[in-house]
Amino acid sequence: MTKDETLRLALEAMKVSNNAWKSLSDSGDAGFWKAEEQGYYQLNEQAITAVEAALEAKEAPVYSC
Repeated sequence: MTKDETLRLALEAMKVSNNAWKSLSDSGDAGFWKAEEQGYYQLNEQAITAVEAALEAKEAPVYSC
């Protein structure tokens, strides 16, 4: 597996995890808390943003003059 494939897999896993947390939170089954206020959720969101930025930076075309 290449590094890009690994990053894409990790990105998908973090997104699925956060969506599951949000669904559980929104359902009320886990108590009265918001997923967005939890450190675990916030850390995943930061990681998602960082991985997306890294992948976009690699895919951006390089122009030379």
